[in-house]
Amino acid sequence: MNVKPSGLIGHSSGEILCAYVAGCLTAREAIFTAYWCGRCIEQADLPKGRMAAIGTELCSVIECSSFQFVWEC
Repeated sequence: MNVKPSGLIGHSSGEILCAYVAGCLTAREAIFTAYWCGRCIEQADLPKGRMAAIGTELCSVIECSSFQFVWEC
């Protein structure tokens, strides 16, 4: 097929894959990163099934929101 992507986009664990494909992580580092991301989320006792992607400044979201957010950067 000779497909050659000009860029990569990832979300969640897809970001780890993009870093690996781009050469920023070795296969070992990508596996290690995915494992520890999962373990941290599992042990953090966060509310289940909630996530938001918001294209604005953090200060604006906090001022305008009545929700309690768990921030991950």
